[in-house]
Amino acid sequence: MNIYQRIRFCWSRKKKWIIRLFWLNILIWFWPVLLGHQVYKEIILPHEVSLASYQKPVITYEALPDTIKDTIHFYSYRFGIDENRMIKLIECESKGNPNRIGFEARVNLNSVGLLQFQPVTFYEYAGKYKIRNANIYDYRDQVLIASMMIRDGLIRKWTCGK
Repeated sequence: MNIYQRIRFCWSRKKKWIIRLFWLNILIWFWPVLLGHQVYKEIILPHEVSLASYQKPVITYEALPDTIKDTIHFYSYRFGIDENRMIKLIECESKGNPNRIGFEARVNLNSVGLLQFQPVTFYEYAGKYKIRNANIYDYRDQVLIASMMIRDGLIRKWTCGK
């Protein structure tokens, strides 16, 4: 008996078992479907996307205040810091000008914006606080990061905070 005959003989004997295993596998994997249970879905239909957006509220810039004073008030209340302390820090650093760019000779870097962040410091703390797409030129992001820093006791990072 050569190898081909042996394979055919084994196949004919075990054919019934293979067919039974196949149907058993089908039954196991599709049992929830046969009973009407909901199974995991990878495909999200377009009408389900709108339902998912209602489940998790997302804070966007449209929901945030649009003036500097309202932004300071919003983040001060949210992080539990003194609003007057933040206003004094902003007045000392940039005189309330969100477009101010200062130059610091001792480190040869430009300080930017409302709170005069240096780019290295700003992006370091944006990464630490997991703020994605932070923009150093946006006063909202600067007030957000500064509020978190003040909450954590890092007000001494600013020259006016000492």
